[in-house]
Formats: sequence, C-alpha cells, structure tokens
Amino acid sequence: MLDNVIEEVVGEIHDEFDTESAEFQPLGEDEFSARGSLGLHELRALAQLDLESAEVSTIGGYVTQLLGHLPREGESVRIADYLVTVTKAGSRRVRQLHFQKCEKRLSSMPGASDAEEKTQ
Repeated sequence: MLDNVIEEVVGEIHDEFDTESAEFQPLGEDEFSARGSLGLHELRALAQLDLESAEVSTIGGYVTQLLGHLPREGESVRIADYLVTVTKAGSRRVRQLHFQKCEKRLSSMPGASDAEEKTQ
C-alpha cells in the first residue's frame, strides 16, 4: 500500500511482488494491449499506427492530450480505426490501454469520444 503512494510521487517502482506486464501485448488479430509509457514511435513499429505529436511522446500522453484531461479507467477514445480504452490509470498518468479495431461507425458506443476525428 505504501509503495502505491510512493509510486504516485516518484514514478513506478518495481519489486518482487509486481507482476510485469508487457509494453505491447497482442491479444488477437484485431486487438492489443499497451502500456501508457509506450513511445509513439514504438507503437508505429509494432502496430502500424502512425501517430505524431509535438507535445507528447507516449501513447498515454497522446490519449490524455486527445481527451483534454487525465482519463479515468474505462474511458475510451477513437484513434484511427481503433477504439482505445484506458484499463489502468494512476492519479498522474495512463498506465495501460486496450486497443480494439472497430468499424467506422462508433458514435453509438457509450463512453467513446470522437476526439481523434476532431483533431485531424
């Protein structure tokens, strides 16, 4: 418990009790999981998603920038042809994201933001 408080102040701390999740984990043909700390250039190489930003360098920062606020767990945004859902969030950063390829028609999905489409 104390280590969670310290992590919020100084960043991630790894100890023998932590279960290490992969930075990028394919979950099927049309979905994958990624840490929020995964670089945009790494995501481009791993998932062929060409995302650019002058202000942020990670996918967690990119999602935060699109939404205009630090997202909570369960919040979603559309990026390219993926529905991206925050699956883990701390008080200062996005920790884990789930990417699911979706159809063009997304407006009927509850909780999904059109932020990516508005920024293009």
